[in-house]
Amino acid sequence: MSLSNGEIGMARVFLLRHGERSDGPGLPSPGVADAPLSGAGVWQARLTALRLKELLGEETRIMVVTSPARRCVQTAWLVARVLEGAERYVEPGLADWTEEVNIDRGGTPCYWPTLSSGPVWDRPPAEETWDMAVERYQVTCEGLIVRAQLHSVCLLLCSHQAALEALRPCGWTQGHCALTELGVSRADGLQHDCLAWRERFAFVAARGEKLFLSPQCSHVTARPFQMDPDLGDIMASSHSLRQAPLTLVKSRRARHLLLFLHDAQGHLLHLASGLLLSLKDEQLVLSSRPGIYWHLNHSGELVANDGHPLVLGPEGLGLQLDAERGASLPAVHLELVPL
Repeated sequence: MSLSNGEIGMARVFLLRHGERSDGPGLPSPGVADAPLSGAGVWQARLTALRLKELLGEETRIMVVTSPARRCVQTAWLVARVLEGAERYVEPGLADWTEEVNIDRGGTPCYWPTLSSGPVWDRPPAEETWDMAVERYQVTCEGLIVRAQLHSVCLLLCSHQAALEALRPCGWTQGHCALTELGVSRADGLQHDCLAWRERFAFVAARGEKLFLSPQCSHVTARPFQMDPDLGDIMASSHSLRQAPLTLVKSRRARHLLLFLHDAQGHLLHLASGLLLSLKDEQLVLSSRPGIYWHLNHSGELVANDGHPLVLGPEGLGLQLDAERGASLPAVHLELVPL
């Protein structure tokens, strides 16, 4: 079941899945029931928001309505902050399938009110079949579209994979922060689009070899990390990574530890920990201190802006920048490998 152009009317409606949750597959347990975003999830939301702002333009009025789940509220908050002036509401009808519907955020800093006229879906929580969930998403979406049309605003709904599958089926293949425009043909609008962040996330690999840059650590746990008082805590890798040296590994099994973002300033941000690729005594480490600036040269090689080549240090010393004393050490040429 999906909404048709006639049901959408004149309102432009986007459906957005939340960013990566901190208790996802392969991630260390955050130890909380209502899981917040991971560090990667925060950047997925930020990059998607910039894409949406570019698509809509500066003058578009927008209403952002989110599921009560913490990961959705955080995703919606990050998007709404980029879309300046957006109206912000929470709607229980957008909650996940099989997840208890609860709009009491228990003091979450980014708590939002329901619509002044009340939530669209106000039936008491109950166990749902898939058909019942589809009906809930359909009724909620149609009700929110009517309210958006009354105020002549664009509508962004931040919800779950189940909502995307109910309203625009895709075989449950929707990625994190997948963005879909409802009411347009699959050929004419965004459909389960994740390019905003997928094109920016990458592995850092030794060129010509199947080796990937990774923190040198034996055990990783999750820790609360506050990026912004209004956002509340997200979950990042443990404090043990605050000064972790980096090494090259063959396996991509610990995928979340291998992902980096090459930002607009030229930093390499380690997504799991939120730390930057930096130097300590010429050794390459993850750090909260200012990082090294990196650029891609004409041949696609990742090069530090200070001009020093990267070398593989003596046994147990990880990776270093060669400061004229390591001429005998083997050079390491890095490149970005997209997802």
